[in-house]
Amino acid sequence: MLDEYRATAAELGLDNSRMLAVQGNLLAPTVTSTTPPLSKEELDGFDLVAICMALHHVEDIALATKRLAERLRPGGVLLIIDWAARDLLNEPEQQASVQTTPSSSDDHHNHHHHHHHMHDGIDPKHPAAHTISHTNFSRDQILSLFEQAGCGESQFVLADRLSPVPGAQSGQMQLFWARATKL
Repeated sequence: MLDEYRATAAELGLDNSRMLAVQGNLLAPTVTSTTPPLSKEELDGFDLVAICMALHHVEDIALATKRLAERLRPGGVLLIIDWAARDLLNEPEQQASVQTTPSSSDDHHNHHHHHHHMHDGIDPKHPAAHTISHTNFSRDQILSLFEQAGCGESQFVLADRLSPVPGAQSGQMQLFWARATKL
């Protein structure tokens, strides 16, 4: 994956001072050396940290989200893009929606609960099925991860249409974009 990233950067004419791919173990008990090596200071204080289409491959999503948020400066933004759990009973009426939650200091009673009756997922016979720890995520699950990671001002947006996904049991899944600010 890093080789593809580096090849894309080179194709775009970007050198390491503008775009750098680093490999490390986000879930290690302590900060471990990266390849290429970076200091702890170089791994912290980001304005934006994003995880796109990868959280479903992570077994300990709470720890991963916490570690990603730790890389942010206060006020920095954590962005998660992945597959949303879908309520298949309402499938024909899927539309984009923005749902904002209060920060943890606001009244907790403003939190809305959405229950998903059925979930789509990857066919267990698909060749990549063994790499997937979570087939999809609910709004409440993601917002809870943000809160546990010390983030507030959360937003969750569903894509306005389903995406074709080879290996998905229904052949389609729905993306979400979620963001929160480090408190």
